[in-house]
Amino acid sequence: MEGLNPADQVPGLIVLRYPVETTSETGFDQYNTVPMTMILLNDRVITITHDPLQAFDDLAQQLAFP
Repeated sequence: MEGLNPADQVPGLIVLRYPVETTSETGFDQYNTVPMTMILLNDRVITITHDPLQAFDDLAQQLAFP
């Protein structure tokens, strides 16, 4: 990604929009996007969201029970 250089030794910041499946008021399936922030450190990635993301729950489940 442009502007992210591991040699800089400073945290990286990525803000993106993540698709979440919802049901509209009329009953149709649709996708809305919600913001997600990622802070990249040397030894970890910190994620910040307003609501839990299903993808993270799925990943945790796969890591716990391979």
